[in-house]
Amino acid sequence: MALKQYDEALAELVKVEVNYAYPEYSSKALLEMGNALIQKGNMEAAQSQFREVVEKYPESEAAKVAKIQIK
Repeated sequence: MALKQYDEALAELVKVEVNYAYPEYSSKALLEMGNALIQKGNMEAAQSQFREVVEKYPESEAAKVAKIQIK
């Protein structure tokens, strides 16, 4: 996301979450979606993504990071 192509990044991250049954990757994809949404200024959607990480993958490393982001 260094190139600030957040919409493209979001589209690709959704594919990971939807198409692959690997919790480690899916949880990280959801977390990065939240981060991209923050960069776009959409705090409400970002918070929703972070909550989804925690709900779906509570034991993951991504959930630990997401908990810090939830306000």
